[in-house]
Amino acid sequence: MAITTDDSYVQWRPGEPDTGPMFFKWKNIYIDVRDSTEERQGMANSHPAYKLHGVVCWQNFNLDEYLRRKEFPVTCESDGDEMMKIRAILMEFQKELKEIKKELKLQKTTSTGQNRDEIGIKTNHETQLHNRKKCPSLPTNIPYGKITCSDSNHQGSICNITCLQNHIIKGENTLYCENDFNWSHNLPTCVCNECEVGEYCEQGTSWHVLQQMIRNKPLISLVYYAGYQIKCSTVFNLFIGSTTECIDSKTSHAVKCTHGARLTAIEGAVAELIRQMVQKKFYPMPCDIAKMPKGC
Repeated sequence: MAITTDDSYVQWRPGEPDTGPMFFKWKNIYIDVRDSTEERQGMANSHPAYKLHGVVCWQNFNLDEYLRRKEFPVTCESDGDEMMKIRAILMEFQKELKEIKKELKLQKTTSTGQNRDEIGIKTNHETQLHNRKKCPSLPTNIPYGKITCSDSNHQGSICNITCLQNHIIKGENTLYCENDFNWSHNLPTCVCNECEVGEYCEQGTSWHVLQQMIRNKPLISLVYYAGYQIKCSTVFNLFIGSTTECIDSKTSHAVKCTHGARLTAIEGAVAELIRQMVQKKFYPMPCDIAKMPKGC
């Protein structure tokens, strides 16, 4: 660094130069010129960042005051070799920066292209799925049952139908969406077992089951059939035997039956009441009606 002055008054700024291991690269010198009232002015050393139009100078002063005083008629020139090195480093840095920007731009373009390709593939796949031919749509549930399909209603889909507890399936429990885009079978239904009725198939319509209940409790006065309550009372007569009267609790429809054996009279009265209420369409038909007594 070459510093030329016209006056020996030029000197280091108070506290300058900075020396020691921390400042070993502070080889550039600049002139700090301030107002006449400012004590901290003069030469100082610093790192290469301080330069002005290629000249290592930092001037922070009042120009009019400086021209009037003429206390520092100095010129600050930089060493040519040093400036060449600095410029070479700067050019190399600018070149590297340019390459980095170019690489980032290429990566961004490639990434954008890949995203577009992925979006295009996804869109095409979704379009293909949407355009696939289908069988007629099925509901997700049926009364007292549900439907589970492997691939919705698309060709090749397999649908399984399951029924709720106490219900059985009436029809095929597996449907296939076939090549002609029709289901292999009609949609089944979920129904109660043959001898059960009610919302949850909890009410029996088997005469055999009701008969066993009566025989296990010969003094029974209250029986249930398909959820309907039947009250029965028996009177014994020495000459004619037992007479049983059974009454439907809801409609008060009554039937009497007389027989020499008490149990037979009860079974006859219950069976005849059920038969008449079935004819009136109040009761459902027993699933084993052929086993019922023919009358009193």
